[in-house]
Amino acid sequence: MSIQDYLENKAKEKERQVKYEIWKAKTRDSRNKVTGAIFGVAAGFAAGILLAPKSGKETRQELKDRADETVQTAVDRTNEVIDSAKETYEDVKERSFTEIKPIKEDLEDLKKDTKKVAQDIKEDAKDTKEDAKEVADTAKEGVKDTARTAKENAKDTKEEAKKNAEKVKREAKNK
Repeated sequence: MSIQDYLENKAKEKERQVKYEIWKAKTRDSRNKVTGAIFGVAAGFAAGILLAPKSGKETRQELKDRADETVQTAVDRTNEVIDSAKETYEDVKERSFTEIKPIKEDLEDLKKDTKKVAQDIKEDAKDTKEDAKEVADTAKEGVKDTARTAKENAKDTKEEAKKNAEKVKREAKNK
């Protein structure tokens, strides 16, 4: 791993941390809003009932209207939380795809490079085998030639030694 790769990985890691912190802040804000809305509606509802100078029928109607309003507020806040969760999911999905795709491409490149190196090694081994065979054949021929030459030299030396021995015998007889 080169220094550049290391620095790129650290930058990506920091970017992921920042995005996670942003997501946490968004989620916390949404939860706080929903909780605040529910407590606010409940407090307003209780205060309205206790302080209203209205008849029972009017109070019941107002309770019904406020209950409907509370339900609608809860539904709206829930939809906001769901939308926020969907956005977060899409963000994570996109981020994981953008980070996995280069890794996958790098692995494919590595696979291709490995196959090429293996093929090159195989070809080099084949060439080396052929070269070794040629060297062995050349050495074999050289040994045969040397043996032939040695045999001929030995024969010639033997004949010359015989001639010299006869010559020495003749000279010894003549003396």
